Amino acid sequence: MLTLLLSLPGVGKVREQVSVRYGWHGIVRTYTIDVVVRLRNGRRVAYAVKRSERELLRDDTIAIIEAIAAEHGARVADEYRTVTYETLDPVALENAKLILACGRDHDSAGQRLVREILADLGQTVSLREIAEASGLGGRGVRAAIALIQSGILMPPRGQHLALDLPLENRGIPGSATGNHSR
Repeated sequence: MLTLLLSLPGVGKVREQVSVRYGWHGIVRTYTIDVVVRLRNGRRVAYAVKRSERELLRDDTIAIIEAIAAEHGARVADEYRTVTYETLDPVALENAKLILACGRDHDSAGQRLVREILADLGQTVSLREIAEASGLGGRGVRAAIALIQSGILMPPRGQHLALDLPLENRGIPGSATGNHSR
């Protein structure tokens, strides 16, 4: 779950294990929210994470999250969600692992060059085209994959990252979403 969240372009900060006091049938209790994400736009999303739908329904998680939302509202989060590992998209999770692994390369020079060449490429571009246009080969592919986290490149949902997968290029000057400066 954290891997997936950390790979998303809109995520700014992730806090784990956030304890919240709330009233439950006249008794003050504490519940630990698994993850609170602050998005880059300032909104916060709280996630209660369970292994399965069955586990989620077996305890009072949904009712507790609803009680916390009703009592605390935006003081804790702007949005409250429950998630299970069963419902996570396995393709998105695989892609997220690759995005974070490429980001750990810390290849700022490669990423800078890829950003520059994206301005001259079309609105749809493949990793292969980026590798060729940058002259960086495999290093350019990894730099481009790392840039997905910034939102400058966007893969289609539900498809594995691959050399010839068409990616939305948001690095074109003047485009509605262009010139990401992260």
